[in-house]
Amino acid sequence: MPPFSVIIISLGRQDQLKKCLSSLPKDARHIVVGLEEGSSLGARLNQAMESVPDEWILLIDESAQLTKNYVEQSLLILEDKRVDILGGPDVPVEDSFFLQSRAIALSSPFCTGTTFVRHRGLGKKLLASDEERLTHRAFWIRKSVIEKGMSFDETDSFFKAFFLQKSKQNGFGVYYHPMIKVLVGGGQNVKELWMESFSSGFYRSELNRRKMSSGSEIFWLPAVFFLMHLLILVDLDLFLEGVKLYAGLVICVSIGLSMKRRKVFSFPLVAIMHYFIVMAYGIGFLCERLVQVVGNSKKEL
Repeated sequence: MPPFSVIIISLGRQDQLKKCLSSLPKDARHIVVGLEEGSSLGARLNQAMESVPDEWILLIDESAQLTKNYVEQSLLILEDKRVDILGGPDVPVEDSFFLQSRAIALSSPFCTGTTFVRHRGLGKKLLASDEERLTHRAFWIRKSVIEKGMSFDETDSFFKAFFLQKSKQNGFGVYYHPMIKVLVGGGQNVKELWMESFSSGFYRSELNRRKMSSGSEIFWLPAVFFLMHLLILVDLDLFLEGVKLYAGLVICVSIGLSMKRRKVFSFPLVAIMHYFIVMAYGIGFLCERLVQVVGNSKKEL
């Protein structure tokens, strides 16, 4: 098996960092990279990457934890010469009814666009991928990718997405495997779920606008769904027909996904979360576009 080191990105949550560290193999070499005055997180991450002597680097957020066989399963796949970057989906870190329902809702393509693959084990084999399909919370990087000039943007908030997309564009092998699952937390209540979904929509809009992702039109669906609610001011009957159509779709998808996860009795909460997440995501997506329009207008004045 190839040698590896672990780099943990820390934002100062000591409780999360402790759990992350406890999930690593006991003999794993690790470096904790955190925020420090005078240097960006991207710059510190690049320094840490360059200092690693091993063939492989596991980059992980402190908010994530490794599953029991994560390293063993990963290292077998990393022996494939096509693979330069490897990731997979995420699963709830806690077996709570709320987080399990959230995970099921996020695995719907109508809820999270093509990024639904991050929250679902798609297929059974190794698949060519990109930043939309593998979770950003933890992924492997071959050291030669860094040695050949790839680095994390030192000023960009979306440095992981940018790194993954640039690596793919430069011909490196970015792959997804459904068995390489990492444990993650998430919104524990309605408020946190709203802020998480709003931020995801805002984030995805900026990535698409800056052409740092595929820009798939499916990411506009939550925004269109939110705007559909404005029909109530124009034509109530048309609004009600749209709601019936969407509600029927959400219920069917929620039942199907809940049955697939063997959580069939959770589908009512999954359906409600589906609606809630899509609303927050759509508003966040539109807010980013609005901020951009307002910013450009001010520049022209």
